[in-house]
Amino acid sequence: MHRKAGFGMGFGLAAAFLALAFGLPERAALADSEPTVQETQTQMMFFRSYPQDAKNCQVAVKDGEVIYPGIGAPAATCPDAYAWNAFMSVIQSRFWTWAMDTTVWPDQPLPLCAKAGDKDCCDPSLLDGAKPFQGAPNERCPYSPADYANPPLLKVEQANNHSPTFVNHLNPARQLRDEEVELIYRNEALMRSIFEQNLYSKEGLGARFRALNTALESSPPYHPEMLEVYFPTDSIMAKADWVHERFMLAKGLITDKGPNGEKLDPPQNPEFPYVTVWMEGKDPADTGYYYLVAMTNASKVLPSWHWYAIEHVANLGRCDYLGCNDSFGYLTPGKTLDGVQIGRNYIPPNPLGDPVPDNDPSPDFPSGYGLTYLPAETGEAMTEQLKALMQHYGVATAAVDADPKTLDPSDPAWANYRLKGSQTQFATRDGVANIMGASVTEGGFVNSASCMTCHSTATTDEYGNPGMASVGSISRMNLLGFTEGVTGPPEEAWFFNFGSPIYNAMPLDYVWGILNAECIKDATDPAQKAKGRCESYDNMVLTWPGK
Repeated sequence: MHRKAGFGMGFGLAAAFLALAFGLPERAALADSEPTVQETQTQMMFFRSYPQDAKNCQVAVKDGEVIYPGIGAPAATCPDAYAWNAFMSVIQSRFWTWAMDTTVWPDQPLPLCAKAGDKDCCDPSLLDGAKPFQGAPNERCPYSPADYANPPLLKVEQANNHSPTFVNHLNPARQLRDEEVELIYRNEALMRSIFEQNLYSKEGLGARFRALNTALESSPPYHPEMLEVYFPTDSIMAKADWVHERFMLAKGLITDKGPNGEKLDPPQNPEFPYVTVWMEGKDPADTGYYYLVAMTNASKVLPSWHWYAIEHVANLGRCDYLGCNDSFGYLTPGKTLDGVQIGRNYIPPNPLGDPVPDNDPSPDFPSGYGLTYLPAETGEAMTEQLKALMQHYGVATAAVDADPKTLDPSDPAWANYRLKGSQTQFATRDGVANIMGASVTEGGFVNSASCMTCHSTATTDEYGNPGMASVGSISRMNLLGFTEGVTGPPEEAWFFNFGSPIYNAMPLDYVWGILNAECIKDATDPAQKAKGRCESYDNMVLTWPGK
């Protein structure tokens, strides 16, 4: 039996009070006023369905440029429209050729050169020449593969985690997360800033922390801004979730047979194809076709970045728990209230119900979990403005994918991706914590995901290790058994030694890639090495933007 949840229980108590006060039959009062579980869920979705874009947001292509007529700060005022424009732009820029975490934070980094021309060190001035550079890069220094004529072949590695069976029923996107290859791409501006600021090794991070706290001790009440970590406003991060063919087939997201029984090579979703690429695996079994299921991207156009999540339209449970919110690219019929259409930006989650058991043949088995949200069901349709953006950027303009093994902006499959939501603030103007995440990227805890809050905890300590071991989560578990994410505004106690301006955890401008930082030279003391510490943090080159 379902138990009434949330404020539905409060309504029940109120009804009982009214029954006593006015002599009404208590059971009748309860029946008339207490909402069902599904009604309560629908009411609670109000807080997730805020339209993100202002009413006057428009996007146009004029003289070859994307403009926002009458809008002075499009990323803040029109975050959904800006998200779609940013998404088209990163596809056109071929984000898959950008630097990746493995090329920004090398396994065995060399120290930063004290001056140009020094030997056995990393010299960012070498990036200033004509590109592509001949030969291969120095893999012990940060680099972008596209800058070199012969970049090394990068091999991917499966996550290979395994959730309990009941989780796979209730949240099938979590199972994909358990098996995905998550690759994070960083554009030239961001890669170069990390390189030049000496933030690509644990020694560089630790030295920056120590220098900042030393300066803070002698400079109150002023900020030593040159030592605080900021990245340039043209920085972009693109996080892509790729899933191997075998897992896509197992979940029924693709098939090896076409509508007329013909063999599909590679397997695909015939109605809504996925973007595909061939990747080499560190384990030979992981070599093969990979399918793009989701992306979570961010641009430093705002001080706390502009964030948005993209999902493939056929992902199972795409709008579960949070719904899908898009004020610009795809609109739904919504609802008519007093002759006015409202809610055209929002696809609510399916009502909660019982999970479908394995191989259940019944088409009407009650379920609200892990189903598709296809256009035939949601009524969502692409806007003319988004069509114009796609044409402008040359995205999804081809009739067929010419080569499934390679990525190309013209691949028509790009048109099968949807905006899950955008985020530019920690909370709404009326105090509701903003929650946003993709069903696969945040599988298992999507209903407590906040890109901004999680990444605000990206910090370092004096040893170049994460300043907060939680990596954006708290110790409380949700009902699926996964730790919940942090939401809402950051807390002062996360960063500062109480009552002073001294940092316990130094903010790194929302970039969690520092988790990949390694020592230039590991500590020789086994106990210190076991703690992830380096031999020395002294005599490190300190640099910062504008130095």
